[in-house]
Amino acid sequence: MISISSSDDDDISNSAPSSSSSLHSSLKIPQDWITVLGQVVNAKDKLQARLPRVIRWSTPPSGRLKLNVDGAFRSATSEAGGGGIIHDHEGSMCCAFSRAYYGLNSRLVAEALALRDGIAMCCRFGISEVTVETDSQNLFQIMRDQQTH
Repeated sequence: MISISSSDDDDISNSAPSSSSSLHSSLKIPQDWITVLGQVVNAKDKLQARLPRVIRWSTPPSGRLKLNVDGAFRSATSEAGGGGIIHDHEGSMCCAFSRAYYGLNSRLVAEALALRDGIAMCCRFGISEVTVETDSQNLFQIMRDQQTH
C-alpha cells in the first residue's frame, strides 16, 4: 500500500511554526541570522511578503518506510533534476536516487518524474509498504484526485 502526503498539508505533517528561539536551539542558527529573521518578521506587514514556514520531517510508523521526493527546474536552460530517499521507522536511510531531466517546462513535471522514479525504485526493491511525501502541493492534489477516480 502506497500512501502519498504533502509536507505542506498540516493534517498530515502535524507541524506547527516554530519560534526563532526554538529554531536557534535546535538548528544552531547564527545570531546574525536570527536578527535578520526578526527584521523580516517585523517588516512583513510593510512588504506583504510571504515568509516560509518550518516543516518538521517525521519518521514513518513502525513496519513502514517513507519515500521523500523532490524536483527542481531551471527555466533559463530547461534543465531539471529530481531525487528521493527512503527512510525506515527509525529515520535511517535505506536507499536513495537522483536523476537529471532535460527538456522540461516546469517544476511540477520534475516533481512528477521524481515521484515516478521513486516509486519505480520501491518496486525494484520489493518495497510495498511505503508512505510517499512531497513538498509539491500541486502534485499532491493531482495524486489525491487520481485516487478518487
